[in-house]
Parts: sequence; structure tokens; C-alpha cells
Amino acid sequence: MKKTSGSFLKISVYRRRFTGTVCSIIFISLFCLIFALCFFTTIWADNRWQEVQSSFMTLEQQKRDRSEQLENYVNGIYAKPSLMEDTKTLFESTSEQDYTRLREENSARSNTQIAWLPGDMRKLFVNSQLKVNAVTVRSPEGLKIIWLDNLSGNMRVTYGLRGEWQLIDRTDRDTVLESFEVRSPDSVMKSLGTLTFYGSSKDIYKGSSQAYDWALIKGKMISYENVKGEREREWILTASEKKAFQGWFLWKGRLPVFYFEFVNSSGDSEYISAVDIISLWRANGAGAATLAVTVLVLAAGAVMVAFFNLQGEARFLSHIMDMLKTMEHGSFIEVGTMVMKRGGHYNEYTLIADALSEVSVKLDGYIRKEYLLKLKQQETAMRALRHQINPHFLFNTLNMIACMAKLEEADTTERMISSMSNLFRYNLKTSEQIVPLGQELKVVQDYMYIQQMRFGTRIVYESRLDVDEEETMIPAFTLQPIVENAIIHGLSKKEQGGRICLKVWRKDENVIISVADTGVGINEQRLEELRSALTERGTARIGIGLGNIYHRIQAMYHGGDFRIYSKEGKGTVVQVVIPQTEHMDSGLKTEHTDSGLKTEYMESGPQTAE
Repeated sequence: MKKTSGSFLKISVYRRRFTGTVCSIIFISLFCLIFALCFFTTIWADNRWQEVQSSFMTLEQQKRDRSEQLENYVNGIYAKPSLMEDTKTLFESTSEQDYTRLREENSARSNTQIAWLPGDMRKLFVNSQLKVNAVTVRSPEGLKIIWLDNLSGNMRVTYGLRGEWQLIDRTDRDTVLESFEVRSPDSVMKSLGTLTFYGSSKDIYKGSSQAYDWALIKGKMISYENVKGEREREWILTASEKKAFQGWFLWKGRLPVFYFEFVNSSGDSEYISAVDIISLWRANGAGAATLAVTVLVLAAGAVMVAFFNLQGEARFLSHIMDMLKTMEHGSFIEVGTMVMKRGGHYNEYTLIADALSEVSVKLDGYIRKEYLLKLKQQETAMRALRHQINPHFLFNTLNMIACMAKLEEADTTERMISSMSNLFRYNLKTSEQIVPLGQELKVVQDYMYIQQMRFGTRIVYESRLDVDEEETMIPAFTLQPIVENAIIHGLSKKEQGGRICLKVWRKDENVIISVADTGVGINEQRLEELRSALTERGTARIGIGLGNIYHRIQAMYHGGDFRIYSKEGKGTVVQVVIPQTEHMDSGLKTEHTDSGLKTEYMESGPQTAE
């Protein structure tokens, strides 16, 4: 008997339980992973906020230091009369020639060399901390710019500018560092103009972290930006419209973006940084990977625990299933000897197994008393059925031999008598229920010789064997009654005669015998009557021969079968299925084609023909 061993997944109830458990673990793991990612994402976003805040505070501190130094320089101008006098001259001049003329007049008037403001400012331009690139002098007389010529290394003054953004050809001078109002040394109530210091945004904000996407926004305009692409720039613009200084929004309805905003010390602009959630996870890849691996390991561990737990339970159920299969095939005493290996465990399954063992022992004793007695009764009945073969066949044959003896030579008569003797001997002397296929084939050959003597060339007989004649066992008196029925009811009624084909082949654990004729066939109504008669255990409507064979097959074999297929005007096919092992697998499908007749045999077990 095949044992129910191997994986517990072969058992449907445990397969469903395991599938449900795995699905639950996956769902819970995904939920925990998503929850943990959300939790840690919030922490990572807060850490990013602190980093950005620290970076911007550093910028603001640098700005305050720069402003303080520039203010100290302007105050130093007031403290130096000669330098202040040149500053006044620069404010009041309208051109480079006018500035030179006024300086000469001041020098002649004081009989001393007055200071030169652009030259004094050189120290501001070369100071790497101040980041000064240009200074504008704005007065009613016009706008002037003081700058350092990188080629000559000299300080220059340019006149005639229309605005601060036309500061020579250096486009990076776009950021105001600090602006101061300068008053006349003669009267503090009189304003000479405005002194404005400019620096490169690139140099000023170089101290900030370049890892962040951020921008400096004044009003609704970006004054300075450090972004990788247009998408990031749009994030910052979107964040600038938010009321909160920190939060997140969905970009195009699907991508979460975190933003951080800080107002600068002057209060006229804001620092804004933005980062999407993917970049945030990527920046914290080690933490995210650790989190994912942790959840995965826990989920795998839960699956393994469930697997081994169910495997242990299934082992008990598999043992019980093996016991039931053994009982199904009648091996009750074997079930009584099947002891479950408890391994220290005792549960409901072991109680069921013990009960089955006790029941099987009792059933075995009952079967030996009752079932075996019934088998003997059936054997006696089958012996009686076997001896009910229609005697008219014998009488008809003897009459035919007597007629042929007058017309033919003695050799033919002798062979016919010999064939007839073989038939009588086999019918009367054979007591075995199961005989080799070769014995049955010899009987059919003797019978067909006699019939061919009667019908001549009207009947053609052929046989096709795909099995071993001596090793293949079939019930005695099986083939000849079927062949006889084909001649009497099929070919003898057809004027031109026909052909009989006997085929024997093996399919899995079954031997299939097919007797097909090209006779007159059977109409559908009569065919249904014959099939019904088989199941009703009556022989009046089907004859002793076929009914006898059908009932013996049903009584002797589990899984054996007898079927009749026919089509009026085409012929008839009789198929017998004989199992060759004690325990047979159900499910058989064969095809037989003869003279346009195609039949299919698909049902399993002993059932009525369809």
C-alpha cells in the first residue's frame, strides 16, 4: 500500500491552513514594515531638518560677522579725516575727470597727499572672509562702482551706471552684503549718499552644505538657488506657498516631499530646502536596509515555525489516513498492527489511531466469519452460471458437421470433429475460474474454424495481441461466448458477412479485451435495454453467455468492467476490462476504431454502460 508520506502540503486541510498562515504573516509583515518605515521616515525627516537648520544658522552667523566687519570699516572712514574727505569727493564727483580734479584741489588746499578710498578698500576685496566683489557709491550726482581689476590687480572706479545690476561684466556680483548711509563730516544732517557692498552669491553661500536642495527666496522670487534640477526647483516654489515652516506634501498626487523653511536674520527672505521620500530613504539606506532585513527575517522565522508545527500535526493525520486506506482495501489485520510513533506526544490523533486499530481487529474477525462465507456462496453461484451455456450451440454444430460430412472430404470432417471435441472438453473439463489468455484464444480459434466452414469467406476473423498470452490471466469461458454472440446476432444477419477483430492490450494495471464486428449493429433503444438488463442481473433479454460474463467480472474483480457499444448498420464492440493486480487504480480511457465505429470508455470502476 502506498503510504501518505512526504510534505504535509499534500493534505488539503493543512495546505489551506499553511497558505492562510503564510498570507497572514506576509500581511502583518508588510503592515509592520510600512508602519516602521513611516515612523523612521519621520525621524529621518526631523534629523534632516536639524541638519538644514544648523547649516542655515551657520550662514546667518557668517552674514552677521560680515556685516559687523563692514560696519566697523565704515565707522573707520569717519575716524580718518583724510579718508573721509576722499569719500566725500567720490560721492560729489560726476566723472572720473571730475573726481581727479576735486582730489587735486583738496590736495593743494591742504598741502598734503589725501587718502584714496578705492585703495583703502582693497583690503576688503582680498579678505577671503568678507567675500566683497564690488562697492557702489550712490549719490544725487550719479552711481559709481569700485572694483578690483583682476588683470592688473589695481582698484578701479567706473561711472555712468544706470543701476546696480549693470556692475561691469561680472554677473556674479548679484548679492548685497550690506548697505550704509554716509553723512557729510561738516554736517551730520546732510547725507552724501549710500555705500553698498556686493558679494558673489556663489562665494557667500559656499559654506552651506551642497548635499541639500535649497534656495533663498525674497518675496516670490528666488534670489539664490542650489538645486539639481527643475523638479527640485518646483518643490521649493511649492513649499514657499505653504503656511507652515515645516511639513510635507504630495508632488503630483503620488510622491511625498518634505520641506524645511527658515527666515533669515534680516527678515526679508527665507531659506527653503526640500527632499523627496525616496532620496530620504536613499540617504539612510543602511537603516532602511536593516529594517527591511529585520522584518524579512522575522517573517521567515514565523513561516518556519508554522511549517514545522503543521508538519508535526500532519504526521499524525497522515498515519490515520494510511490506516483508513488500508481498511478500504480490506486489510484490517494489517491496520491492527500499525502502531503510531508518538515520540512522547499524545493527542486526539493518537486516540483516533488507537480506536481504529481496535476496530480493525474486530472487523477482521467479523469478515472472516461473514464475508468469506458470502464469497463461497458467490463462487457456487458462478459455477452454476458457467454451466448454463446455451446448449443449442452444440446441437447446431453437430447438425452442421453431419451435413458437411456428406459433401466434403474426410480430412475436413476430421478437423471439424477435432475442433468440436476440443470445445466440448474445454467446456466440460475446465474447473478453474482463472485461466491463461492462450487457452481462451485456442477455444476461439477452434470455434471460428467451425464457423468458417459454415459461412465460408463471408466471415473474416483476425486477432491482435499486445500482451503475453501465458502470463495474462482472464476468467474462463470469456472470449468464445462474445465471439459467438457477434456471429449469431451481427454477421449471420448480414448477407455479405463481415469481419470480427479481437484485440487485447494492456493499459496501466488493466488488460482490455475488445471484440468488434462489422455486423448489423443494434439500435439505440435495444442497446439501452441490453445495458439495463446487465445491471438487473437478468439474462432473458441479453442471453446467458453475455450476462454470465458480466456478472462473473463484477463478482471477481474490483475495478473490472463489461461494456457494449454499437451503432445500427455499423457494427458492435464489446469491451472487457480485467485488472491484473489485487488493488487497482480507477480511471481508464481507451479508444477503438473499427469500420467507422469509434467508442470511448472513460468511466472508472464497475458501472453501467452508457
